Amino acid sequence: MVAEPRVLSIAGSDPSGGAGMQTDIRTITLLGGYAQGVLTALTAQNKDGIVAMQILPADFVRQQLEAVFAAEKAVAVKTGMLGTAEIVSAVAKQLKHHAQELLVVDPVMVSTSGTRLLSLEGVQALQQELLPLAWVITPNIPEAEVLTGLQITSLPEAREAMVKLRGQGAQKVVLTGGHWAGDYAVDILFDGKEFQIFSAPFIAAANNHGTGCAFASALACFLARGEGLATAVELAKNFVRGRLIAGDVS
Repeated sequence: MVAEPRVLSIAGSDPSGGAGMQTDIRTITLLGGYAQGVLTALTAQNKDGIVAMQILPADFVRQQLEAVFAAEKAVAVKTGMLGTAEIVSAVAKQLKHHAQELLVVDPVMVSTSGTRLLSLEGVQALQQELLPLAWVITPNIPEAEVLTGLQITSLPEAREAMVKLRGQGAQKVVLTGGHWAGDYAVDILFDGKEFQIFSAPFIAAANNHGTGCAFASALACFLARGEGLATAVELAKNFVRGRLIAGDVS
């Protein structure tokens, strides 16, 4: 196990602290990692929605990455909001150049309040350039539907979509379960051979803003600490549940 492993988040800023880079850094720090952050966008938002947004130039994102990698390479990298195809390409090129193997891709496309966070061209770039580099991808159901073109309303449909996602290049797939109808939040892990289900009673929290960010960054941190994938998924799920129960997701 690596003591205080470096975990790099590549994501947008949420000034309210409820999602994005702020949630990633808080999560990584709480779990004993050394958080690094490369910003892709600035937003004016809170739990009620996004008021305004400024996407950073792709070349500036590249410069941030080069500076971080020149100092010391992270054990794990987590990507969140990327915004544009140009940023996706810049990130993919840097990760490939620096042979970053432990990459967690959270394919952020739309905010909880419905604002688009990745352009349509960016979705295509993510599929073509970033997913083939991903060690694990952590889509929710709507994101998996966009990436695969499949409808997901049942476990068999979920498995079909996860197989298709792995066919797009990701080595492992975790389908997060916050959008299932019913009394249980069911996350599914597909490692290329077997499916594993992680189920827990659904928590009817007043606000679940930032849960996807927290899960993906927690997963990256546990992997960086040397945990196996199934254990890391379970620990990340439990971490998010704990924050929801405590009312610490805003």
